[in-house]
Amino acid sequence: MKRVVSVIRVIPLTQRIFLIGFAWLMVLGVYINNLRYTPHGRLTLRSAIIRQWLDDEPASWTKRQLIDRRARAHGDVYELEPIAARKTIQLPNCKVHLFKPTHSGRPLPVIIAYHGGGFFYDFVPMAEAYYRHLANQTGFLVVAPDYRVAPEHPFPAATNDSYETFKWVLANIAREDGDPARIAVWGDSAGGNLAAVVTQKARDEGLTDAIDLQILVYPAVDMYSEESESFRKFGVGYILSQASMEFIRNVYTAGADCRNPEISPLLHKNFGQLPPCLLVTAEFDPLHDQAIAYAKRLEKAGIEVHHREFKGMLHGFVGPVDVFPHANDRFMEMAVEFLSVLKTKKRG
Repeated sequence: MKRVVSVIRVIPLTQRIFLIGFAWLMVLGVYINNLRYTPHGRLTLRSAIIRQWLDDEPASWTKRQLIDRRARAHGDVYELEPIAARKTIQLPNCKVHLFKPTHSGRPLPVIIAYHGGGFFYDFVPMAEAYYRHLANQTGFLVVAPDYRVAPEHPFPAATNDSYETFKWVLANIAREDGDPARIAVWGDSAGGNLAAVVTQKARDEGLTDAIDLQILVYPAVDMYSEESESFRKFGVGYILSQASMEFIRNVYTAGADCRNPEISPLLHKNFGQLPPCLLVTAEFDPLHDQAIAYAKRLEKAGIEVHHREFKGMLHGFVGPVDVFPHANDRFMEMAVEFLSVLKTKKRG
């Protein structure tokens, strides 16, 4: 030890500072890399850091805290991509936002995009930024409803607004340079729930051919059982906690029967005559297994399903483009490829 100290003493001060700094960087690197390891596999580096930064247990949330979190989200600032046009239309119960891509022909194929956010976030700035990006990347006209949210407006407000938006698109989108004969629905998390509900309801009302494709991103399709292997593995410490989901479910449903397929579309008895589906899951997501169960129900009914799993990722990675750029790029490539069939579909 004395020999080591003697060697250090004869090293010039600047080199000593460099060596100490390098040693600390090595220690920090080892620490950060170790964050990736969990009892259930390895997270991506960004997911591991986000998990440490954002992880909380909101079992003690109140309705007031949900409203406050939503208000704070409206103060977030995002860089907005330029698009050809941005328009807001007031429907009887909600607003609908339209995003036209910078480069595309006319009329435009349409994506009806239902945003996520636990049924208590409304149309926050992150959704604005992402749907501009979605329009430019796909070349589709993006129609995004600002559906009513809990706790002020529990079920069935969100589902009613979502379906109202779909019916409005069928009747009016041609006036906005959209093509009512080329429609896809898209939704992530809570929005995936709404997209699935709208698709099933359209089928049930005889509008089987009105929706060509559905893209469901880690959808919340079972609000009733909430029992699965992924719930047990990832229900604590992986951003989306089981405690928070139970609290939000109770706020959203306000005592309604969660076996209702308009709350839990996985529990619908009929999965036939639904459009092809691109279903995206995150490996470290408590909703993972219910999404897989939904895909299996579709496949059993003869529906074309394209399942893509993002290894090492947490729930909520689609949308924050600056936080998860590579994952979002990969997802967008998949979505564009899946949607390409509507680019060449004959209209009308």
